[in-house]
Amino acid sequence: MAFLKIRNNIYYACWYDSTGKKIVRSTKIPTDHQAKPGAPRESKQALKKKAEQLAALMERTDKDGLTLEQANAALSAIITRSKARIPTFRTYANDYLRTHYNKSKDNDRRAVNAFIAFLGSKADEPLSAITAADCKDFIQWRLTDPAICTRPGTVARLRITLNAIFNKAVDAELLNRNPWRKAIVPKNSPYDIPENKRIALTPEQIATLINGMPDEWPDLIRLTVMTMGQRLGDMARLKWEQVDRAKNILHLRTGKTKANLDFPISYDMRALLARREAARIDEYIFPYSRIKHERSGKLSLEFHTYAVKLGILPPDTKKDLPGRIRTLSEISFHSTRKSAVTTGRQLGIAPDVMRSLVGHDSEEIQRAYFTPAAEYLAEQADKIQKTLLPPDTPPM
Repeated sequence: MAFLKIRNNIYYACWYDSTGKKIVRSTKIPTDHQAKPGAPRESKQALKKKAEQLAALMERTDKDGLTLEQANAALSAIITRSKARIPTFRTYANDYLRTHYNKSKDNDRRAVNAFIAFLGSKADEPLSAITAADCKDFIQWRLTDPAICTRPGTVARLRITLNAIFNKAVDAELLNRNPWRKAIVPKNSPYDIPENKRIALTPEQIATLINGMPDEWPDLIRLTVMTMGQRLGDMARLKWEQVDRAKNILHLRTGKTKANLDFPISYDMRALLARREAARIDEYIFPYSRIKHERSGKLSLEFHTYAVKLGILPPDTKKDLPGRIRTLSEISFHSTRKSAVTTGRQLGIAPDVMRSLVGHDSEEIQRAYFTPAAEYLAEQADKIQKTLLPPDTPPM
């Protein structure tokens, strides 16, 4: 029975003839497609399998006396089967979508369609033809193309789906390595507004939003402020089971950092929850907001729209970007967190206490959310000057 040996990164077929003599012949198949320029882009497992099949054929040719035509036909069958093992990205990704159950199936479909649009005709080449450079170029395209301008968080979600597809191909031994492994999405986009440039909502602006927005928004904003400005998605997905009446605590697990936060239920929070429970229809505290957030992802856009209508965001101050369904602004729903941090600091609450209340991991992160008003800075500077300096006596 034929077996393989490796010399200089090439598989050699070995067998013993009828006299017991060891025969060694090169299959000319590399152990890795990178070991030989121009070699087929196949996984190590696929190349080894092909070498094993070819070694068996070479042994049969030697022992059974196959004709040249028979040997060529068998060799062609091996090559054809080898090529057929690696499907195109379009075929493999669509099969993945059909067989892989995921709550975010629409997002998975968007990721696949976006990558196919980027690849063009390459989407119909074998899966192994896609390189790490293709993946990195796709990320860069989504972040910087003026017609798209996708935010890093959105691109990261696309990458999660595509990375999972290629991981499955590696597990199935269709690929030797995942090209997405080193294709990392940067945290910041050239179009993003840094946190230290965003603006905190003033108490007057918060009151305007509460009094001017319809449906669940007033209570949603109130509870968000009571929980120190938690993220919109976390608030929209709040469930009644997170309300611990025995301990008088509202439990919250953040979607971004997976931090577990506990908020004491104040008198005002208890009244709000009682009002929400009187209109309860399912397991969610804000059921309609949850549906909007999970099914359409337009809850944040709705907040932005009302902020403009209520005069908090003048349209002429927005930064328009082509291709985006939403424009970037210095105020968003998450500005409630900046308001909570800024107000807490100005009231003299210790930084460590504020970090625990808000759920920030470090002082550095929280500093980005602290944006004191100019009047407050002037007042504090005056206090320092009066404490450190003697009274200013005019010269004689």
